[in-house]
Amino acid sequence: MEEVRPNLVQAEDSGKAKTPPVQASDTEPSAPKPTSPNPASAKPASAKPAATKTTATTKKLKK
Repeated sequence: MEEVRPNLVQAEDSGKAKTPPVQASDTEPSAPKPTSPNPASAKPASAKPAATKTTATTKKLKK
């Protein structure tokens, strides 16, 4: 009984903790880093419309 409980908890904790952090870490730092410096440095005008679109999307998502 004691062995089954810790095993199940560890397996669930390891799988759940490994999946979300890996995906979020890989997507967050990888996406904004290359996307932000590239367009901002190459096309300053594109940064303005992009910011407006992001704000509208954020408001819609929040609602």
